[in-house]
Amino acid sequence: MRFLTALLIHVLFWSLVALSIWLISGLDGSLNHSFVETAERRLQIKLAFDDMRGLLLPFASVAFVQSTVLSLIWVLIATRANPINDRQAGAYRGAWAGLFVAAVLTVLGIAWLMIWSRPLQAALQNPTTLALSVGLTVIGVTLAYYLGTAFATRPALGSAVPGAAVLHRLGRRS
Repeated sequence: MRFLTALLIHVLFWSLVALSIWLISGLDGSLNHSFVETAERRLQIKLAFDDMRGLLLPFASVAFVQSTVLSLIWVLIATRANPINDRQAGAYRGAWAGLFVAAVLTVLGIAWLMIWSRPLQAALQNPTTLALSVGLTVIGVTLAYYLGTAFATRPALGSAVPGAAVLHRLGRRS
């Protein structure tokens, strides 16, 4: 059940980010202004929108898949751990933080690899759109990883994930 919780939280955030990117990349301001002025037909602009979506949506999908995998690794670590007290549970905070940092840095690496290392594709797009899409993906992955691990962690390991103990207490009251 804990694995499913982490997975569902990631799917929820991925769908929100993917929908946001889809909407952002369909606006006229999402293309480079000089390209729009020189485009001879509306078909060229439509193809540029499709190219942008074809670049940004796979980026977000790959970013969320790697975050899901790292969250599930944490859930696996958390299910095997049997801490006796909060101090022993807190010893697992380093593993959680390492996976968290790995998730964020990997998203930035994927952004560079899939978007900024391809200057011809990125040249048609407005840099603001690219930055906004990458920023939304980083924020989405960060929230999905945090909430996915916080809700999937057993209460005995609540001190390993910052704020998880508070979320567990709030969950028991309702």
